[in-house]
Amino acid sequence: MIWEIVRKGWYTWKEHKITCIPFFSYGVISSAIFLLLTAFIVYKISPELPELIFTGKIAGISEKYVGNLFTEYMENLDLIFSAIMVGILVYTITETFFKAWWIKVCSDALKCNVRLGDGLKHAKSRYFPFLRFNLLIQSAIFAGAVPLYHILKGVNPNNVHSLVYSALAFFLWMLLLLGLTSLIQFLFTFVPYAIVIDGEGTLSGIRRGYRVLRASVSETVIFWLFVVFTATLVGLPFYPLRFFGLKGVLISYALSAVSGWLIVGPITTLWWIELYKRKSKML
Repeated sequence: MIWEIVRKGWYTWKEHKITCIPFFSYGVISSAIFLLLTAFIVYKISPELPELIFTGKIAGISEKYVGNLFTEYMENLDLIFSAIMVGILVYTITETFFKAWWIKVCSDALKCNVRLGDGLKHAKSRYFPFLRFNLLIQSAIFAGAVPLYHILKGVNPNNVHSLVYSALAFFLWMLLLLGLTSLIQFLFTFVPYAIVIDGEGTLSGIRRGYRVLRASVSETVIFWLFVVFTATLVGLPFYPLRFFGLKGVLISYALSAVSGWLIVGPITTLWWIELYKRKSKML
């Protein structure tokens, strides 16, 4: 069954490249949100930094400037944290709509009857139940990230021991947060498809998604590994560009992101939907 799903997802993507459009649209918009948020923080705290980076003068800055820059950002943690909160909210509101759109488009593509307009209408009808679910998930992850703020807030830049202990605590908590995020993503793998495809409400969608997961734990683990492997494989050809300075790094990340929007996103979503449909019929 696993290889049948893999093949079906691959051939569906090849025959219906239109499935890429929601992913690409979302990728462009989410990138713009990220760049605007980053630009706001940087220009608010260190307006001279962008010029140093783009003129190449960043390579010649002194250690004193780096120390002062670090201190400035540590003193503006409240601003940074508030901006990140706003960014997460905007991201969640935007991602919910586009994800509902691409789930519907990919679901229709598997039935060889796909129209972007129909996908948009369906995404609008399932938006608020899906948004409530996404806000619930993001709130849980954000709550887990709050201690990171307090760890950074307690850093004393002039004390070496404080820096070492805070760095260690930050690293360990980041590992825990990564584990929490991965666990949440795994447990709620099928909930978006229950809400968008089957029209379930937020709570009923969570229950149905969990039942599907219980019926397909081994397959879900395998497909998560497939997702990671596919994303790595597609981005691998662009990795050598990172050895050519800042521009090479930026180009590498940009090409990897575009490849993800055009290839990895649609194919892996087709896999998840096909697995969900097959397993949900067995409930």
